[in-house]
Amino acid sequence: MVKAKEMTAYKAAAIFGVPRSTILARVKGKRGAKYEHRGRPTTFTASIEKNIAGVLHTMEQCGFGLTKREVI
Repeated sequence: MVKAKEMTAYKAAAIFGVPRSTILARVKGKRGAKYEHRGRPTTFTASIEKNIAGVLHTMEQCGFGLTKREVI
C-alpha cells in the first residue's frame, strides 16, 4: 500500500501498529526478504511434480496404497 502510494507511511504505522521506520526500511528494501526463494533448490520442476502426483493419485484410486518409502 505504501509502495503503491495508496497510503502514507505515517497512516500505515498508525493502522497496523508497526514503527514508521520499519515500514520505510521495508519500502526501500533495507529490511525484509532478500531472496525470493530460500532453502535448497527443488529436485523436480512444477510440471514433473504435478505429473507424479497425478500418477500417484490414479494408483491410489485403483487400490494401490503406497507408503512413503515405496514412492521415494
